[in-house]
Amino acid sequence: MNFEQSKNAISRRDALKKGSLAAGALFGGASAAQAETIRFKRKSPNDLIELGVLTCERTHTWGLWGPLINAVGKTRTTGMVMTYCWDVNEEKKLEFAKKYNCKPVKNFDDMLGKVDGIINGNYVSIMCNHKINQPYLEAGVPTFINRPFANSMRIAKETIAQAKKGDAPIMSTSSFEFTRDVQVVKHRVKDWKITGYTADNSMSDYSTHGIHGLWMCLKVVDDPVVSAAYMTPDWKKPNGLVVVEHKAKEDGSLYYGALQEVPGGLTNAHIKVYTTGAEFFEQSLWWERGPHDRDFAMWTPMLLYFQLMVEHGKEKMSESYESIEQKTATYLAAFKSHLEEGGKLVKLADLDDEWEGIVHGGGEQEKAYRKYFGL
Repeated sequence: MNFEQSKNAISRRDALKKGSLAAGALFGGASAAQAETIRFKRKSPNDLIELGVLTCERTHTWGLWGPLINAVGKTRTTGMVMTYCWDVNEEKKLEFAKKYNCKPVKNFDDMLGKVDGIINGNYVSIMCNHKINQPYLEAGVPTFINRPFANSMRIAKETIAQAKKGDAPIMSTSSFEFTRDVQVVKHRVKDWKITGYTADNSMSDYSTHGIHGLWMCLKVVDDPVVSAAYMTPDWKKPNGLVVVEHKAKEDGSLYYGALQEVPGGLTNAHIKVYTTGAEFFEQSLWWERGPHDRDFAMWTPMLLYFQLMVEHGKEKMSESYESIEQKTATYLAAFKSHLEEGGKLVKLADLDDEWEGIVHGGGEQEKAYRKYFGL
């Protein structure tokens, strides 16, 4: 199969080719049933889902996920292939295109109508996620948006509204959420009346890696979040304590989770969940015991969930739009707690939509994105 050629399968991109940007209006008014008729369909075992890469520089797509998707120096572990790419940095875009044998495009929205799905692996461009993803979301293109999804609730809500308008399935997640270990814990406690939990997570800084532990906890414990706090001398390094206040769906009672953000060169974690009668279940999550653990225990499961969503649409979203919004709000409430509230609990309901978290290590790259999108 020539990956530069279009497949014969009926797909989302086939329909988009007919109208390009105008197709956004078409899909914006389409029903979920209509969207299902144009999704990617595998006609043979050789068919691969074609992905467009939004943002290349300093992304997980560059060095972690890309080699597994396009089999560059590693074994292909998915049924996907990256065929187009864009980045605000022309040099880095061309370097990425050469490395992964994909076609660079001039404008960020030029991949519309050419691909089955979009993967945005950047956390420096989060302040423009409502701009950079908009044409794809409003055209119904399945889209992966890397953590932490947005650096304000205004941007988060606008991005989700765009996805709803276009009936676009979206995914924004920590790779921790789809590991076998976390799924085991989630299944074990799914019918419990949870009374609290403790957890830890190896991290470098809060916004890029501390969030792994937080979103892991929210994957296991799905009772609504009321407030969050983050106590630490410095969010840019360990140690620190994140506290999450939950309201039990069963009876409305409040309980708390405590997450230690600890140092560690490896990507590891632990969680212990409590219920009534002093019963608990705990799981250590050691994913880097060998050279292939990161590839096969962490990255591949998440990528396969994304592939499932691209193939089957909204019915295979790993979580609801509302869940993504709550995860983002919890992350931001804890961040505000540290930056402005002295570590006190910040209620999600009181979080100002315009309040912005800090973009870690943004520098010149952040400035370039802000300039490009007029922010």
